[in-house]
Amino acid sequence: MDAHHYHAFLEKYAAGRHTEAEHLVFRQWLLHATPAQLEEVLDHYAALQRHRLPQHPAPAAVAALEARLNALAPTPAPAVARRPMRWLSVAAMVALLLVAGAAYWLRSARPRPAVAYRQQHTAAGQRARLVLADGSVVHLNGNSTLSYPATFAGNTREVQLRGEAYFEVAKDPAHPFIIHSGRLRTRVVGTSFNVYAYPHARQQEVTVLTGKVVVQDSASTRAVTLRPAQKAVLAASALTVEPAPTPAQSIAWQQGRLVFDQAALPEIVDKLGQRYGVRITLNSEQLLRCRLTVEFGQEPLTDALEILSALTGSTYTLQEQHVILQGAGC
Repeated sequence: MDAHHYHAFLEKYAAGRHTEAEHLVFRQWLLHATPAQLEEVLDHYAALQRHRLPQHPAPAAVAALEARLNALAPTPAPAVARRPMRWLSVAAMVALLLVAGAAYWLRSARPRPAVAYRQQHTAAGQRARLVLADGSVVHLNGNSTLSYPATFAGNTREVQLRGEAYFEVAKDPAHPFIIHSGRLRTRVVGTSFNVYAYPHARQQEVTVLTGKVVVQDSASTRAVTLRPAQKAVLAASALTVEPAPTPAQSIAWQQGRLVFDQAALPEIVDKLGQRYGVRITLNSEQLLRCRLTVEFGQEPLTDALEILSALTGSTYTLQEQHVILQGAGC
């Protein structure tokens, strides 16, 4: 979880709009956060929610927090002695953040048992297939993580995705299926679609193959409705709808292929970079305007770069995990 994602969660938490799945992922991250990350998170939360904090946090919360940070910090004692008031505010916020959804549960008319979550991770170049408790099937691409409940409870079926996955959702109108992936929130009742949402990707995409999908940008609250052969694209802080005439191309990765039809070169190099675990930079304005129709199989990175160079009249340099493509463009 990077700064953008935990900032987005804290804003939703402060407004009471977070989900159980999001809260679980945040709590797991918080337990392994560095002292610097804890400070930054707590400062951000204080700015959002300072007026709601308890004036005198419980002694148990203070003790638990001090034990947590003392175990992490190299020289904790002087820091505690110098800033006693900071520890009180920190303890108050952690008491709020680490409680297992106390406020969330209290808003429910009927108490529900705690939900056990599982996590499936794939390394670069790997793929996985999962069948969820409701019968929905998830195909997970490489370098991706899916967090999901062992069983679905409540009025919705919610999962968290970091990376790329193709979903075949079991139809259940009474229990919408919701995928949280970065800033995107995708809601369906029974359909098939692909979600491309790597944390550092230039853009995030949801492509619909069958059924109807509602995609929302959690930062702007803008929502769009997609039907087959359409895709939602989140780029440069704007959520737009684009045609996807051959939506099956979005899931060609299941056969080890990347297929592009008049796609923008920035999109192509972004997806190649995710596949090979490298960062690819376009070093000219002309290259940024290129559009290509091209297909990649499972060739080595250097072969893929040679194909790009030939199609764009460019050359490339490869240094460790960074590729620079430069030239006259298309």
